[in-house]
Amino acid sequence: MNTLIYLPYSPWSERARWALELSQLPHQRKVYTPLLGEVALKAKIGWSQRASVPVLLTPDGALTDSLEIGRYADKHGGGWPLFPADLHAQIAEWNHRSNAVLEAARGLALPRIAEDPQALLEMIPRRLRPLAPIGALALSRYGVLRTIAKYHATAGDAAYLAVIRENLAALRGALGPDPAEGPTTLLGRFTFADITAAQMLVPAGPHHGPYLRIAPRSRFCWTVPEFAEEFSDLLRWRDALYDRYRRPTAAPPLARDEGASPPAEQP
Repeated sequence: MNTLIYLPYSPWSERARWALELSQLPHQRKVYTPLLGEVALKAKIGWSQRASVPVLLTPDGALTDSLEIGRYADKHGGGWPLFPADLHAQIAEWNHRSNAVLEAARGLALPRIAEDPQALLEMIPRRLRPLAPIGALALSRYGVLRTIAKYHATAGDAAYLAVIRENLAALRGALGPDPAEGPTTLLGRFTFADITAAQMLVPAGPHHGPYLRIAPRSRFCWTVPEFAEEFSDLLRWRDALYDRYRRPTAAPPLARDEGASPPAEQP
């Protein structure tokens, strides 16, 4: 059985979960616990690999990137065709932009979380919070600072803000003047490009829904208020995309061929 190891509050994990569900690839899920679960994760993916999720454990080996997970799900699942052969290059380009934005957003958010006791508390599994509040907060802060070092998230706010704004502007340009109408898709049909681009809006405001479960204070640390206002049209696009395509029961095109288009309406 395929097993997804993930974090419920991670936009990287959300990309993998969305692709797995729409592709209808049978799998089970396991929530990853940072720090405490690192040794077990490395034992599964290889000791030389960085302990990072999402990870999909498959009969063919471990996949450690959401794009790879999406491609595997598309190849082995029977649901929505997320990687049409004629669009691979464009999908890879939007995934690259999404990674740039999410890495910049992480660089902005983590130092804020490290200095926010409530956000640090939200990072601790609920079962561990009553055991030793002061020690648990110290461990949480250590984990956040370690993550900053692991991903070299030290470029500075100005650089990160510029990366986010540049790529969100490119997304707006690709979607057109009224992106939430339809909702518009990036490549003329719903693909993994839309899944990965939807996560680019996390620094403007994480999606409010059951899928990306970012706790309130952490949500505050991830959100850049100026982007929430500047890119409010893209937030509406993202939320419309979720409403139409995020449900696991969303009906795929009738045929899994390269020319198939999404149906006009979803049940």
